[in-house]
Amino acid sequence: RAGAAEAQQYNASVLTDARTSIQPTQASQFTDAIAKARLIKAGEPYYEEAQQDIRSWSQIILDIAEGRATSGNLSGAIAAANVMPYDNAELHQKAKERIVFWQQREQSRGIIQAAQAIPRSGQASSYQKGIVKLAEVPIEHPEYETAQRLSDEWSDRIFSIAQARAAQGRRQAAIQAAVLVPAGTTAYEPT
Repeated sequence: RAGAAEAQQYNASVLTDARTSIQPTQASQFTDAIAKARLIKAGEPYYEEAQQDIRSWSQIILDIAEGRATSGNLSGAIAAANVMPYDNAELHQKAKERIVFWQQREQSRGIIQAAQAIPRSGQASSYQKGIVKLAEVPIEHPEYETAQRLSDEWSDRIFSIAQARAAQGRRQAAIQAAVLVPAGTTAYEPT
């Protein structure tokens, strides 16, 4: 009997320590709390409460990661999701899937950066090359909107270059620029 009371008191202390060690924005602290709660073994007092906390804290880790991604902090989201423990297979799998998606989004951001380095003022073909690069951004990524906005801006610039060349009487150069305006952009008007 004394052993059971001791175990109950010890496990209550362990769970209280795990619960108080958490700060709501640090996923790693939830992971630490989960490691502490795991010390309570099946059949011991407070085991069910510990398991419930582990499930809850695992969800909070994913919520922190999602929140970071929503605010644009993809590397922080990936870091948070990477500390997801294996206790809940469903949440662990979801975290792995989200990590892959966020890594792909980081690649999309890299594509946009690379595309932004391509255009040169007054060079229609350089804007067209930038638009081709932007087309690599997948539609399912939030970065797609940025890519589309830039594509429209750059197609407008290409069209402006063509108009400026036409106004200078450089008809052939104007046509060469105008044919570079991609279909599907705001400046494209089929003839």
